[in-house]
Amino acid sequence: PIDTLYVWEIQNDISTNKADTESKKPSSTDLALPINRRVCGRDLDRFRKKLDIPVKTLCELLGVTTTSWYSWRKKAQTPVSSRPAELHLRLLDHMPELAAQSVPHPGELLHLISANYGITLSWQQLALLMGSNLGAAYHSSSGGQHQETVLGLTQTLFNYMQRQPADKHFWQRYQAIVEQQARIEGVELSKIRSWP
Repeated sequence: PIDTLYVWEIQNDISTNKADTESKKPSSTDLALPINRRVCGRDLDRFRKKLDIPVKTLCELLGVTTTSWYSWRKKAQTPVSSRPAELHLRLLDHMPELAAQSVPHPGELLHLISANYGITLSWQQLALLMGSNLGAAYHSSSGGQHQETVLGLTQTLFNYMQRQPADKHFWQRYQAIVEQQARIEGVELSKIRSWP
């Protein structure tokens, strides 16, 4: 059991140009997924068509089975049952060019975040940013197996950071996606530091 609650604030020395950040931000008409509610089964076909990749390939990228994908699709009004997968869907919706293959370990992602952005995250902080709870962070830091959905999201983040190390706004964009997800779910990560 974890009896310590970690509270953090990520500070960034990167100066941001609002016009530059806004120009990279897709408009809501460019997005296939909703920006004001959870991703549900009814959203998945439009999203997959936007990426223009086969279901099997998309499922491998997300770290989910095709059975899960089709189950989500059948339940048109029900939110996707995996938060890491939902965050991954949103990231790919914002940045479809990230749909590439390779499977890094989340520890490699921690190192790359530090190297590219000068941000040092704990396992607990990374777990929250990946849509997992603190138990998953303990499991990860002690060498345990990772959820396939977390590995899929790790892969996409890692691939982009390796290909575009000069994009200093990327991490801020991803954090905004996580904050959007928290708002949709009614979770105040800044206060409770945990997903339900």
